[in-house]
Amino acid sequence: PLFLKPEPTRLRMTLWKIFTQVEKSIDPPLPGLVTIPILDGVENTYYEVAGFKKLGSRAIRIDMLDRLADLIRLQDTKKGFKATSEMLSITGLSFIQLKEILEKLGYKSEKSFDQVQKIADSKQKENLDP
Repeated sequence: PLFLKPEPTRLRMTLWKIFTQVEKSIDPPLPGLVTIPILDGVENTYYEVAGFKKLGSRAIRIDMLDRLADLIRLQDTKKGFKATSEMLSITGLSFIQLKEILEKLGYKSEKSFDQVQKIADSKQKENLDP
């Protein structure tokens, strides 16, 4: 969307700083970032004005959140679904970070990261064995 481009975002952030009379200098997120860490002492409206949705310890750009939602809709969420590499790719997150985002969206995780990692390691080992 056009309103998430760098110039409109800078303008919104400047107007937000003036309106809220923020004394601390908070720069807008760098162009191209899909997720950003949550900063201590920064109002929630900062993320909204910047075009991000705060979810846990990170905020995700709303257009990428929409794309993630599209990918989830393709899954059978009633039976459960697995996080795909495409979900990780579009969000730029690690598996653990994506898990936190999905949990904040109301999804539950059935396997711990350790269990998933063990399964991945054993499959990788199977592929390496002659």
